[in-house]
Amino acid sequence: MSSSPVVPAVSLVCVGQAVFDHRFTVVQIPTQPTKVLAHDYLGLPGGMASGAAITAARLGAQAHLITRMGNDPMADLLMQRFTAEGITCDASCRVPNSRTAVSSVVIDARGERQIIHAPTNAFERGAPLTPNDLDVLLKESAASSRPESATQGNLQGSESPTTVIVCDPRWPQGAAMALRWARANQLPSVLDADIAPPEVLLPLVALADWAIFSEAALDAFFPAPTITGQLQQALDAGARHVAVTQGAKGVQWLEQLTLCHLPALSLAVKDTTGAGDAFHGAFAVALGQGKPARECVAFANHVAGLKVANGNGILGAPTLKELNQSRNHHDRR
Repeated sequence: MSSSPVVPAVSLVCVGQAVFDHRFTVVQIPTQPTKVLAHDYLGLPGGMASGAAITAARLGAQAHLITRMGNDPMADLLMQRFTAEGITCDASCRVPNSRTAVSSVVIDARGERQIIHAPTNAFERGAPLTPNDLDVLLKESAASSRPESATQGNLQGSESPTTVIVCDPRWPQGAAMALRWARANQLPSVLDADIAPPEVLLPLVALADWAIFSEAALDAFFPAPTITGQLQQALDAGARHVAVTQGAKGVQWLEQLTLCHLPALSLAVKDTTGAGDAFHGAFAVALGQGKPARECVAFANHVAGLKVANGNGILGAPTLKELNQSRNHHDRR
């Protein structure tokens, strides 16, 4: 019996925010102040970096999360979930007298959401990220073999894993340090380029291998009349490669200055929360495997589509087995 092909092992180091989401499901999001009865509630992880880490771990990659949280019950719950997902948080800190980031996420019957967010103050109060923190993780990844992961689709090979840095703009110091470190070590990096102050986001764009924008962020920072023009402006800002996720409209990116597009998967929408986080995490896994740009986008697009169809915030991110089953089904259609 032939074995499945072994693809390159990947280690994701995700730097940025971890949030505890209070997720309420309602029939309709109100437009006026009122009291609304939720027909479902779920407490679960949120935040761009933590969502990318959860996605990567479910796809069989080594996942490391570097964040700053408060020393409070919300952080306790997040750490329990990260441990259950197989994510290591050795370089993360719980900062005394600080609060963990929390959000209220309201989901309507169409899967659209409204978010109210209270950010953490632990980034300002906690220890800064240092090159040594990242050096230690790189050495640990090189020394770790995790043979048990070979049963999860042979994602982990016997060679040292390729380390990919994934950052979000919620921790500017940490993201800038990690992106500079990635370039110094000739490692690939992905920036989740969401809405942030210009003085925060633009320097990070200049340091990223791949800057993958939300549609809102691309429109806010690069208001050219065409998508091609907007993405070209993002390239001019210093990113080596650029893309934009557009929800139901799919993904567009520049490849050798040519605009490329992949449509979103045609699946019923249960919950769009975490779709971008899942996309970035999956994209980074494919990038670490050495896949070309179109295959990275297609891989991430499929993962994000399944997450939207599964619902449950980032906990709807698919496992590698579920992803492979879905891809085989689509290939037969």
